Amino acid sequence: MKTKITLVFLLWSVISFSQTIPNPGFETWSEQNLWSDPVPYQTLNVPSYYNNGTASTQRSTASHGGEYAAFMQAQGTLGMADIGAVYLGDPGSVGFDNPLPFSGRPDSLVFWLNYNIDDGDLANVVIMLLKDGVQVGNTLITISGTSEDYERFSSPIAYLNAEIPNQMGFAAYSTSQFNPNPSSSMYLDDVAVVYNEGQGDQIPGGDFEIWNESNVTNPDGWASSNVFTLPNVSVTPSSFAYTGEFSARIESMPLGFDPASNYGFVILQDLFSDNCGEGEIDLFEIYIPYKVFGYYMYTASKASDDSASVYFSYDKYDLTGPGCTNILQYVFFLPPVNEWTYFEVEMPYEVYSQWCFSENQPQFFSLGFASTKINLDEGPKGLAGGVLFIDDLQMDYESCWSVLESEQNQIRVYPNPATNYLTVQSQGAIFTEFQILDVTGKMIRSIKSVGSNQRIDVSDLPQGLYTLRALAMDEVTCKSFVKTE
Repeated sequence: MKTKITLVFLLWSVISFSQTIPNPGFETWSEQNLWSDPVPYQTLNVPSYYNNGTASTQRSTASHGGEYAAFMQAQGTLGMADIGAVYLGDPGSVGFDNPLPFSGRPDSLVFWLNYNIDDGDLANVVIMLLKDGVQVGNTLITISGTSEDYERFSSPIAYLNAEIPNQMGFAAYSTSQFNPNPSSSMYLDDVAVVYNEGQGDQIPGGDFEIWNESNVTNPDGWASSNVFTLPNVSVTPSSFAYTGEFSARIESMPLGFDPASNYGFVILQDLFSDNCGEGEIDLFEIYIPYKVFGYYMYTASKASDDSASVYFSYDKYDLTGPGCTNILQYVFFLPPVNEWTYFEVEMPYEVYSQWCFSENQPQFFSLGFASTKINLDEGPKGLAGGVLFIDDLQMDYESCWSVLESEQNQIRVYPNPATNYLTVQSQGAIFTEFQILDVTGKMIRSIKSVGSNQRIDVSDLPQGLYTLRALAMDEVTCKSFVKTE
């Protein structure tokens, strides 16, 4: 009876496991709107989206006049949030750099505001008028408390001399610049200057009716580096495909928040979610993906030693606190090839088999591809110019039940990864020889067996993935292992 129950359970488990690589041929792509910026204003949306997945300045239909207003709210944690702001010119500690051309001598600044400023916090709206880079006049309005609806604000511009301004800077902040509070927010609309006498220029775009869209196109099911490399697009669909209509073209480009670093990648992961496993492959606590294979073509950057990267990550719920616990991250490298080439990368059996039915049993699997070398210790660095095409991906996985069965007739190879020595322990068979093969299948070392337990020196092997082949009179057993420095 027990055997029948186990068999039924195994069959049910195999049938129920339908999570494979989504969109493996990169045939379907969707456009995503990341944020919008009011024209011609600048905002802090780029760092806000990079850090929090949400823009700190947004287009809103809750307007005072016309169709739209600017909604501003800092994103992040108190004191370290990315500020909601709109500005013309570059606000500095004592003035504006790169002010806009402006002609006129207005008497006051007016605008409409619907606001909810947290206790102890202050919002600010400021205009500065300059003559050839030197301040001529300004006004600063601070806002606190909460309004029930839009309120009109007006403030006279104080002039320092009789000069006629030819430049202008403007800025509005929903919170203190020195201690940003994400609980404060405000809607800004219909910003203008008033001339009691004479005429002059107006503040451009003060009605906030025109907005520029920041959009990216990503392969369905995958996140990409596009949001981090804007305005450059690092991941695109390519008609140069191995099969089907499209492949994924991935190019290393400068990161928007760090132009000295370069990356291009696709990954099965929600980059901005705090939920464990979001966007990853659900393993149902019984399956372990161990091999990914498909086709690729890769042109390296100008650095001759650059490689494309394949990224594996296994995660589980952190029961002691919020977030995830990472079981293992590992990177495989793919060399340059100038035509479509088959590849396969595989985690060693001795690594993943030890997770089964243990506290390290992973619940989620993330897969990624990058067009430069990934260094897990240094974060995003990368080299510009590498171009990777990938297509027709597939994944092999193993159930922990089959791992238990196969363990009865296997050898143990540990530690894995290994740094200096590898211990081989046979479980039944009598082996006469051990061979070490590199990733190409070339035998690089032969060791005579001296018993059921043997220690093999691997300290001089370069870092990478190897296969240990154990030869007996009537059988051959292979084990993969990772050599680390």
